[in-house]
Amino acid sequence: MRIDSSGKPVAAAAPRLRRRESSFMVPETQDASAPDEAGGAAPTQAVAPVPLAGVAPPPDHLADREAAAQGGAMLDALAGLQRALLEGDDAAARATLASLARALPSAADPALNAVLQSVALRAAVERARSE
Repeated sequence: MRIDSSGKPVAAAAPRLRRRESSFMVPETQDASAPDEAGGAAPTQAVAPVPLAGVAPPPDHLADREAAAQGGAMLDALAGLQRALLEGDDAAARATLASLARALPSAADPALNAVLQSVALRAAVERARSE
């Protein structure tokens, strides 16, 4: 669609298709299982993809997944500590945070490892504030 000089929309003309003459042709009566006249092989049947459901991910990926889950648990414990501080009963939340910080696994991915170290540092600061 385009707009003419009066400001009214005008429908664009349909694109024109150019026809080319082609010398390519497929014979209509060729047997699909027989080799073609040029000596090529017959077409093959479709092959179904092999499912990868039983293939285990690489060990580094598993370590990263476990480390990310542990980091998420530490973030949840930090949020729980904030709520517990507002309620006045933070002893259990601090114990949970301390146990998670002691069991922090190392990640294979350096960026994930840096994030986990930052979360662990924040947990250490919160533990030190209570002492």
